[in-house]
Amino acid sequence: MAAEGIKQIGSYTVFKKERIGRGGFGTVYRAKNEDGQHVAAKKIIIENSLKSPFQELTSYLLLPDHDNIVKLYDVEVLQPRNDLYVFMELCPHGDLNEYFKKYFDNLATTESKLPIMRQVANGLSFLHDQSITHRDIKPRNILITGSPDPDQCQAKISDFGLAKFLNPEDTSAMFSDVGTLAYKAPEFHMTGSRNDICYHKNVDVYATGLTFLAMFTARKGEKLSPTLSPTLSGCRYIGLQMHMRKERKLAPLDVAPYKTSDNMTTRMVKGLLKKMTEVEAKNRLNAAEVAKILKTQVLNNNSWHCLNLTNLCISHRFLSVCPSVCHIIKIQNG
Repeated sequence: MAAEGIKQIGSYTVFKKERIGRGGFGTVYRAKNEDGQHVAAKKIIIENSLKSPFQELTSYLLLPDHDNIVKLYDVEVLQPRNDLYVFMELCPHGDLNEYFKKYFDNLATTESKLPIMRQVANGLSFLHDQSITHRDIKPRNILITGSPDPDQCQAKISDFGLAKFLNPEDTSAMFSDVGTLAYKAPEFHMTGSRNDICYHKNVDVYATGLTFLAMFTARKGEKLSPTLSPTLSGCRYIGLQMHMRKERKLAPLDVAPYKTSDNMTTRMVKGLLKKMTEVEAKNRLNAAEVAKILKTQVLNNNSWHCLNLTNLCISHRFLSVCPSVCHIIKIQNG
């Protein structure tokens, strides 16, 4: 007989008193497998779900392993209630909100945040290469594992409850009004009614840009939250999103007023964020471009090295808002 608060599910032991958190349509508990390895167990009550939880499982099972995507280990269904347990990789440092709360002093500079940004961009580019649109990128769905050191930690995209898989040959748009309000792209708000919503996978780039912005403007002790200006709190941002849906207009993101260190790295990141959060979807960088830009930037004493326009193939859309990058390229290329 299992002890109170402990449930045996297949070859896994679930500790019901050790709740890690809540994700899309489920509660996450600490668990361990028969080898004693600690894992995360997400419980989904199928009959109470707003949609079939198998959408999340389908998205997961279609994915090859990737360093920046949370790994799925196993699935168990309990009768007669049809409770579904999804066993996945445990990320002990929690989500970005928890990580920043614990280790904020190690994340004070723009440079210290870049490794996480690079990894999230790599994960998103991988998802899009696999024809999967996440549709709910936000700090809560970015988990941190490995070393607590920002330079050595591992960031992983999680929670595929709203993910959409499209046939690689299918370029059709998506129409469901899903996602977290504060991170929704303008496409969700710029129509006359919810029935007219139409968008493509680059809504993920916009949401990732706002997630990076939340990291970029983080304050000690406060929850990560995107803002359109330094004077807007997260709550007011959500209010602005609701107003935007009514008025069907949105001003471009202006990162210039943010009080951050004024060095080449910061100017580069500001330019990148601006191009990730363009109001017009067609003007945004795609996930692969974001990943390439962040991957190719190798920091050494606040200088950008190995930045070669020919090898990088950086689009003119990015360079137009980050002239300092053009300046470096001009110097390095003679």
